[in-house]
Amino acid sequence: MMMPKKKLQFYARQHGLKDPEAVVLSDADCVRVCQAIGVRTYTTKDCAAQLSGLVDCVYYDEGFRQQHANPNIDQDFLATRFLDYAADAVMKAYMQGRAKV
Repeated sequence: MMMPKKKLQFYARQHGLKDPEAVVLSDADCVRVCQAIGVRTYTTKDCAAQLSGLVDCVYYDEGFRQQHANPNIDQDFLATRFLDYAADAVMKAYMQGRAKV
């Protein structure tokens, strides 16, 4: 599921990244972000070396969905929020790692 460009930019800017489309991920970036989020490790081949692609990978990751599962929240509502959770988590993890470099 592809996140709309404006929404992707919104989450990127929340974490200090001005242009998420200009980022070209390396395999090391992917490993770092995936480990920080706690999902299986995706590579640049999985996400086309793009943050938006990595957001999609995380969105579909069953482990990520289980992390955010909540039986007290309507499951249809929760399903609509997973993409937002994934975008927020990816941008946060990407920028935290960048600040340390």
